[in-house]
Amino acid sequence: MLKRLRSKLTYANVMATIAVFFVLTGIGFAVAKLPKKSVGVKQLKNGAVHTKKIHKDAVNASKIKAGAVGRSEIASGAVGSSEISNQAVTRNKIADSAIPLLGTLRTGQTLRGMFDIGDTGAAGSATTVGGSSFQFPLNNTPSAPQANVLDLQANPGANTAACPGVSGGNVQTPNAASGQLCVYITGKTNLDTTPVTILNTSRLGFGLQVKSNLAGAYEATGFWAVTAP
Repeated sequence: MLKRLRSKLTYANVMATIAVFFVLTGIGFAVAKLPKKSVGVKQLKNGAVHTKKIHKDAVNASKIKAGAVGRSEIASGAVGSSEISNQAVTRNKIADSAIPLLGTLRTGQTLRGMFDIGDTGAAGSATTVGGSSFQFPLNNTPSAPQANVLDLQANPGANTAACPGVSGGNVQTPNAASGQLCVYITGKTNLDTTPVTILNTSRLGFGLQVKSNLAGAYEATGFWAVTAP
């Protein structure tokens, strides 16, 4: 009978019997080698791959899809100066709000400064001319009509659409509308009816002139603001 049973056995019958045995007993077995590309995204359970399962240096730039890593995927403090290669961050990579001034003044950004101009004249009608340079050049020359000279000493609330006065009454923070250069007089001594005149405005700076009305010392002081067009 054993001889007859042996004659009925085949490789397929034996392997099928072993498989049924594993299924019924719950015994598992490991596959020695998986076929190439047999495990994909669909075969991985959620959370199956975590930090400990990833080999050091296994994930590099070539393994990351373009646009896959955004601001929300980067932990606070994860990227320091040592992780940024030299010259990797250029001007077009930086938002306007990140660094206020980069070379040429950008549209909508404002420069501010102060002026103090005057002299001593032997008689009335003496004039003095001075100049102020912008800390950063503008792309274009701003508009600077005489109406943009506001006398805050005579009228503390003076303002126009082009020169909207000072911020919160703080004369040290003058303002200017886009594309405008504004001059705010905060103090004057022995000056003509037109105390300060704007001259020779350019994308690099501007000039000022004061004119006395009496012999002796004359002076104008104040602030200016220019907003890039």
